[in-house]
Amino acid sequence: MGPGGDRAMILEEREETLLLRDLVSIYSPSGREARIARYLYEKMSSDFSFDSVKLDNVGNVIGIYEGEEPTVLLCGHMDTVPGRLPVRISNGMLHGRGAVDAKGSLAALMMAAHHLRISGYVGRLIVAGVVDEEGRGTGAKHIVRSRVGADYAIFGEPSGLTQVTIGYKGRIQLKITVETEGFHASSPWLGKSALQHSLDIWRMISEYVERDRRESRFDSLSSCVTMLHSGIATNVASPNCTFVVDMRVPPRLHAYEVVNDIVTAIKGYVESSDERFDVRVVPEEVTEAFTAGRSSPVVSALSAAILKVTGSRARLVRKTGTGDMNILGFSLSIPTATYGPGDPKLSHTSREVIRLDEYLTSIRVLEEAIRILYSRSR
Repeated sequence: MGPGGDRAMILEEREETLLLRDLVSIYSPSGREARIARYLYEKMSSDFSFDSVKLDNVGNVIGIYEGEEPTVLLCGHMDTVPGRLPVRISNGMLHGRGAVDAKGSLAALMMAAHHLRISGYVGRLIVAGVVDEEGRGTGAKHIVRSRVGADYAIFGEPSGLTQVTIGYKGRIQLKITVETEGFHASSPWLGKSALQHSLDIWRMISEYVERDRRESRFDSLSSCVTMLHSGIATNVASPNCTFVVDMRVPPRLHAYEVVNDIVTAIKGYVESSDERFDVRVVPEEVTEAFTAGRSSPVVSALSAAILKVTGSRARLVRKTGTGDMNILGFSLSIPTATYGPGDPKLSHTSREVIRLDEYLTSIRVLEEAIRILYSRSR
């Protein structure tokens, strides 16, 4: 039964809620998606009766409802950030890791496709549950290599019920390792430790970012140290230090050029020093920013669906984060947008919770948007 069915039915017992609860109950941080992938494979194959379902080489689950063109790709990610949270439903809210980011969106995409099929919709739909979105985008990159044939794409990430995400910043992940001679902590005049050099390098990066600052956070470059490991003993000046820098890049800049600027600055720092030390910079991820056109057919269809289902005008938003739309939007070169239930401010927090009525309504929005795309393509 679709979301527009019997409203007296208890929220907790609805098919849509049961799917979401099951997904959130399966702990699936990046790199550990095998169990949830198997669950989705079996669900798509049996209860949802997809015409074909496969687990690809990297662990993505791909289900296809065959039909007429256009083909709409509905893509959500199965992984979450690490950290278990208790799963519970109370007062119409579902709590748990991934409820917002982004199993609510993934479940909504799946349910929308299922509702459309059983209602007689004849268009072709591809539903993809991908791995490693919170990591290096392994799942999305494999979809690109597999050359999935689609005319439109909707990505599932929390935008809120009446908002459509049209832009994401790019992302750079730099792993920087500094090595130097260690010496007794009682003799700091002997030189700088690896940690001190690392702090100098981090200060250089921060100053580079600050020089580029704009009024808008979306249009500004940003940086954050996310991991750091240094030292071998409490009484030895650290001979080694490794830290990871996460940078978010606005569309007006090219991520690879930012990497080159940082590497050049670090090289200059090393060459200008009288001390002997080594620095290695490894760009572990470089993803360019992506912005969908406001007049994109997918943006237009989602906006029209939001107005029809909720009575509210859609708000188009740009996020300071990065998603699979960055990877697939560029590579597939098809109209796309991102949409899903949930408050994005709760992503990656210990307070992940989603309103079930919002989740159910988002399914109706997705169904309507896909119908609009089909009708406008005829």
